[in-house]
Amino acid sequence: MNSPLISIIVPTYNRAHLIIETLQSIERQTYQNWECIIVDDHSTDSTSDQVKLFINKNDKFKFFKRPIHKSKGANACRNYGITLAEGKFVKFLDSDDLLLDDCLEVQYKFLQVDKELDMVCGYARFFNKDLSNYWVVKPEIMDAENSLLNYVTSKLFFHTAGPLWKFTFLKKQIQLFNEELHRLQDTEFHYRMLLNGVKFKFINVPIVYYRRDSIDSISRNNDIRNFNSIFKYYELVFYTFRHSNPLILEKTRRLFAKKVSLLSHKMIGVNSNILMRWSTVKLIYSRLFLILNDLNLSYLTKVKIFIGIIMTLMTRRGLKYFRI
Repeated sequence: MNSPLISIIVPTYNRAHLIIETLQSIERQTYQNWECIIVDDHSTDSTSDQVKLFINKNDKFKFFKRPIHKSKGANACRNYGITLAEGKFVKFLDSDDLLLDDCLEVQYKFLQVDKELDMVCGYARFFNKDLSNYWVVKPEIMDAENSLLNYVTSKLFFHTAGPLWKFTFLKKQIQLFNEELHRLQDTEFHYRMLLNGVKFKFINVPIVYYRRDSIDSISRNNDIRNFNSIFKYYELVFYTFRHSNPLILEKTRRLFAKKVSLLSHKMIGVNSNILMRWSTVKLIYSRLFLILNDLNLSYLTKVKIFIGIIMTLMTRRGLKYFRI
């Protein structure tokens, strides 16, 4: 019986110096029946030329430009790539990372053993420039039990290229990657997949190399949009727990309050211009205190955070007031 097709979706932007190495890692896969859908986010370097030259040698690679009417960014490129995929299984891979040679074969075998699974995930090896000098990053807990609690406390996590997905599961989702986010895109995506009941297995096997010195290099800047994306993720977690998992919210209440308050200090203080800081206060003030009120923090703690907001607005200091 023929092995089913696996679709690998690779968004890219200005990765001319790295993407060919990524595509070569796909080409070396021991699992042969794959297609690679490359979606260029309108690069301004020679990425497009480099890719077109490379894929002339192998028709399993397909190159597309993100449609102009769609949002810019890796999330939009991934979502567009999904609409073009023809495989029964899907893997997302960033254009500066590398698959281990047996990645697809190993993950596919686990999905064949347990047909009830929607996804199988492996762990990552991180490196800077030398592949032989890598370090391992894997979750403290790999078990699917209590996955939501373990996920929001960072004991369980998934990297973008870690999972191999059943396409049928992804097709059922109302939303895949959130195109409005500039940070934590994969964190928010995987959280929603857990909320939606994904049946997964985390295997204690390395399947991908992550290039540490270029990870998310564009979106790691201290930009207010990035901080606001993180805040939106915290809001999603908070409100879904409040409505459907109050027990988990109670267990993580202090941790959650600490994260939200410290993030608020960063968001306000990142700008040197006081008018910009005031705009940020207006952006987050009511959202912050809606969360803090529902977390049943003491009146004194909320007054302390309010003083911290004023201090940070006026002086860019006041971190101690946000510590809970």
